[in-house]
Amino acid sequence: MVVEALSTNGCFVPSSLDKPVGTGESSTPLGELLGVDDGAQGQAEARVILQPVVRKLSDRDRRILSMRFVEGLTQREIAKRIGVTQMQVSRLLTRIYCDLQPASGNSSAIRSSPPNRVRRPMRSALEVLARNRYANR
Repeated sequence: MVVEALSTNGCFVPSSLDKPVGTGESSTPLGELLGVDDGAQGQAEARVILQPVVRKLSDRDRRILSMRFVEGLTQREIAKRIGVTQMQVSRLLTRIYCDLQPASGNSSAIRSSPPNRVRRPMRSALEVLARNRYANR
């Protein structure tokens, strides 16, 4: 056992990210070989999940989502455009999020979660799509 314990000496010493990997002129620093998060992956997932679901919404609901997440309007600005109060827009968005959630395959989460927790994943996915559209302008 002592021999095994002594053989572990140095196993907890991290390597430098600047340490060259490879030999000769083609050696690359270790840090350059590490992967990075691909922001487009989240956008692609959101698009795949949301496109068929959003198509099933009424024209009014799609228009509200577009104003909120594509045009970036506030609830008050949306309310002025469609002729309702800001509170009604808030309620409409909450209902839309809840309508989208089970259609996107998370129906069990709705039955066991409070309304705010149900809305967050769907809202996050919509915001990812909106950020993608703003970035491409």
